[in-house]
This record gives sequence, structure tokens and C-alpha cells, in this order.
Amino acid sequence: MLQRSTLLPGIRLTAVKSDKFKTATLCLCLVRPLRADEAAMNALLPSVLLRGSLAYPTMRELSRFLETAYGASCGAIVRKRGEAQLTGLYAEFLDDALLPEPLLPDMISLLGGLLLDPMTAEGGFLPEYFAVERDNLRNAMEAEANDKRVYAFRRLCRRMFRGEPFATPAAGEKAELDAVTPQSLYAHYRRILTQSPIEIIYQGSSDPGPIAAAFRDLLSPFAGAERPLPPPPAAVVQREAQAFSETQPLEQSKLVVGFRMAIPQTPVELAAQQVLLAVYGAGPSSRLFLRMREEQSLCYSVSASFDRCKGTLFVYAGIDADQYEPALREIRTQLAACAAGRISDEELRFAKSQLRSQLRAIGDNPSRLEELYLGDAVGPIRATVAERTAAVEAVTAEDVAAAARTVREDTVFFLKGAAE
Repeated sequence: MLQRSTLLPGIRLTAVKSDKFKTATLCLCLVRPLRADEAAMNALLPSVLLRGSLAYPTMRELSRFLETAYGASCGAIVRKRGEAQLTGLYAEFLDDALLPEPLLPDMISLLGGLLLDPMTAEGGFLPEYFAVERDNLRNAMEAEANDKRVYAFRRLCRRMFRGEPFATPAAGEKAELDAVTPQSLYAHYRRILTQSPIEIIYQGSSDPGPIAAAFRDLLSPFAGAERPLPPPPAAVVQREAQAFSETQPLEQSKLVVGFRMAIPQTPVELAAQQVLLAVYGAGPSSRLFLRMREEQSLCYSVSASFDRCKGTLFVYAGIDADQYEPALREIRTQLAACAAGRISDEELRFAKSQLRSQLRAIGDNPSRLEELYLGDAVGPIRATVAERTAAVEAVTAEDVAAAARTVREDTVFFLKGAAE
């Protein structure tokens, strides 16, 4: 059972009541517009909050509590969904149906305390906690920059989405992170706590009523004016496709192609795009994998992905430098074939089977269910796993072709490998 309710203006609870799992999950997230000037702070914030609260001032005390709570766990959430950024905390713990005494109230108090009662000093977060977590995030950013696949994707996004919020990475940029102080992060935290939509996701066997009441009491001091969700991405004026390149001393070149497509507004439209992705480029039975890698040896690897909240599709390929033209041509050729409706019954069957397996895996994993429904909270589509599966089953080859016809090539980036 999926139940969504408004607890206070701009504060919503999505409860997925189920006795299917031994563990329950709970997450508490602030929803922010994706902005270059605050993305790094939003990414840093939950890790600093997890260092300790008034109830559990140190990580040792927090870990001790989690051990006594039957090995419960908690962590940070930082996600990019379209042009929204989600920042918050989650917990996973044994479901109350399996315990002699309920654990859920303690986990609500734990997350509430971590969010609302952090450790502070001199008008900011504790400097020692802040410094450790800023270094951790900086190191993660530097590691990503050294991953050439991630680097190529970032270069594409900065050019393709120049002037749009989507150009900002999920964790922000290193230059912005380096400018953050314990005081500036704390001031930002106080501001967004009173202005941001708050999304609470619960999955477990407990009744949603007491959960809603507990969070309503917990967050009532922050009730005020409506907290609007970030606006949906603005329509982009169609332009001529652009291409750019860069040369580095690499053994394998990287080709990334960015496309724009319609933002799905219903589960039916989303299902058609998901089947298109599976037919076109996602997985070992896709056209790009079979044609480019297996039949023509144009690449070492190839994959496709999309962001349904932004309306984008990306194709990534690892290739030899001299295969740029034929690889790009094949990427375009296979998309055109899909748009023309040249999709076999076997391709459609394989694609649906792949998506059924993926949806089944989501339905069998509490953490992935939480991620799914939290993503739904900032987009136009809200549907259960069963509803999504039914929508996929109903997709026809013409639906896939119609989805493909909304796809327009926007930007090509070629990271060319060359001998030193």
C-alpha cells in the first residue's frame, strides 16, 4: 500500500506499508533547486550532520546506539534528480513486526535529532567534524576527476547544459567546496531548513498514522509558509547539434553523445522511454551493444542512460581514436531505426523482460524502493512498482518509435586518446 500525505505545508510523507521485508527504511530529505552556488554545501551537509547530535555527540556514541538497535544503520543521501538536489539522511533497521518492542519511534527520534540538533560551536558546526567531512568530499571529487569516463560525462554536461542548472554535478564543484566554512555551512543549513520542501519516505509494516503524527510534532517548530518544490526544467529552444573534443594521453578514447527528449508526464510515457532505452542502448541485448561491439567491433564498451526528470538521453562508448566517425554514425543510425519503427518482436520481448527483472529487483529491495519513491517526490510521475510493470507490459513497438521521435541530438564530446 502506497500512501502519500501532507503533514505540514511543504512537508510530505510517503508511506509504503508492506510486511514483505525483515527490514524497514526511513529517510528524511530536504529538496533544493540544483544551483552551482550551493550544491557543494548541500552535498557536505548530511555527512557533517551524521558526525553527531546533542543526543549522540560522537560517532562512537552513535555507533553504540545503532549496535544496540539490532545492528541498524544510517547514512547520508545526496542525489540529483533533474534540476533538483536531494540532501538528507536515511536509516535501515529491523522491522517492528519482528521485535518484542517497537524500534521505529527510536529511529524517528534518531533522524530528527541528527537533522535538528547538530553539534555546533561559535556560530558554526564543530570545526573538527566539518574539516574531516570536507576533506572526505574533496577526496571523492578528486577521485571522480581522475575517472576519465566521469570526466568525459562532466565535460559534456558543462557544454550541453551551459546556463542551465543541470550543468551542476550532484555534489557541486571543488572550487565552491573549498570556500565553505563551518559558519557559512551552518548559516546555509539554518536557512534551507526553514525554506525547503521536506520529503519523508517510510517503508515497513507499521501503520502510517503514528509515523505522520511523530514527524508532525517533530517538525512543527519549522511550520510556516508553503515550501514549493523546485520548478520543472524550462523548455529549451532547439538548436543545431554541436561537437567538441579534447586530446589526452589515454590508451582508450571516450565518446559521449547527449540527446534531449520529452520529459514523461505519465507512467505510460515513462514506460515507452524505458523500453526505448532497453532496445536502443541499455544492456547486452540492446542494438548498440550488439551492432557496435559484437558485430562491428567499433567499441570496447557502450551503454545508454537517461534522466527522466530532465528529459535527457546519453550514450557513452569507449573506443579507439580512429573509430570516432563510424562509432558516431552507428549511434545515430540505430536511433533513427528505432524512430522509424524498425523494432522486432524479439527486441521488444527482450527489452520488456529486462525491465521486468529490474522492477522486480527494485520491489525486492527496501533501499531501492526508497530511492524510487524519493525520486518520484520531485517529478510529475508517482506510481507503484506494480503500476510501472503493467505500463511496461502494455508498450508497443509504435510507442517505442514515438518516444524515439522525440529524441534530438544536442552535443557530442570526444575525449581523444593519444600516445604521450
